[in-house]
Amino acid sequence: MAAGDFFFTPWVLLLITRECHDKFFLDYNFFDVPCLKLVISKGLGYGVVVGSAMVKVPQIVKILKARSTEGLNILSFYAELLAYTLTLAYNLEKGFPFSTWGETSFMSIQTVIIIMLCYYYNGVITGAILFPIAYSVFVYTLTCGVVPVDIHTKLQFVVMPIVSFSKCLQIYENLRNGHTGQLSGLMVFLLFGGCIARVFTTYHETGDMILLANFLLALVLNGILLFQIAYYPDKHADGKVKKSE
Repeated sequence: MAAGDFFFTPWVLLLITRECHDKFFLDYNFFDVPCLKLVISKGLGYGVVVGSAMVKVPQIVKILKARSTEGLNILSFYAELLAYTLTLAYNLEKGFPFSTWGETSFMSIQTVIIIMLCYYYNGVITGAILFPIAYSVFVYTLTCGVVPVDIHTKLQFVVMPIVSFSKCLQIYENLRNGHTGQLSGLMVFLLFGGCIARVFTTYHETGDMILLANFLLALVLNGILLFQIAYYPDKHADGKVKKSE
């Protein structure tokens, strides 16, 4: 243990730099702006990562309860999963802190489960079995080091149109149906909140304008979905439509 360290120093250094640790706990300068921004950014980042482990669980539960994926566009989830995966691989290649991208791993797993449920409840059992296998091979190929960093960067440029395609498919599906079906309002709300936090953490911790633009776009499109959920009547499992009050 270095001079001036406390028993909690190793844990604090997981969140902030040595310089900020010393300013806070040795100089008692608790109002240093750059260090405060770092603390807020790290706190939000890890908060998003922890929260992401449950962000799509409401959607999964809603599907299981209804035993239906009515109103959900499977192509939208495919595109969303591709965007998550490309972003995860890009961040790994660039060596960015886990607090700035860790949620993509958890949300990828949950999206895979949703796609499997879409296959299952539409009677395509082979799709539900083969899809996670094919996806695992794809992830391994992207992250095992065979893909050059410049390719990862170029792929990141296509994340924005992929995110647009993904969200717009679901937005159109809602417009066409006149309801949001089994789309979970809680999931969309959590995704919207996560995007707000990610805009802040990406700007302050990575400065990567490609990632920042992607999160800003996702924020706007999730906001539109949130508006649709509030605006359209509720669609229940029995097929009846109940006007939101």
